[in-house]
Amino acid sequence: MPPTSERPIVTVLCERVPEVAGLRIPPALEHVPGVEFRFCDAEGLREAVRGARGLLLWDFFSTAVRDVWDQAGSLEWIHVTAAGVDTLLFDELRDSDVVVTNAHGVFDRPIAEYVLG
Repeated sequence: MPPTSERPIVTVLCERVPEVAGLRIPPALEHVPGVEFRFCDAEGLREAVRGARGLLLWDFFSTAVRDVWDQAGSLEWIHVTAAGVDTLLFDELRDSDVVVTNAHGVFDRPIAEYVLG
């Protein structure tokens, strides 16, 4: 784990790296003080996950985490932006202390409203 004086790193795995990456982060994340966000696609995950304490899987169907697990020694938390985590889980992750969360139930009301609309 990095010393407390360093900014925590959160890697965001995207299907395609947003064009804003490297220039500025999406506006919703600008208000998260003291966190360094790294945006990457599956190809860049090996480098981007080094030293990261959190991993946000926006590309929730990717299986790239398994391929770079040897570089993810600082990870404490993985959040999947979908309800299921089936494509993410593998033995080494299950056996680790990394917390895995998902978005189960987050979209229930908006989807119900959309369908009724």
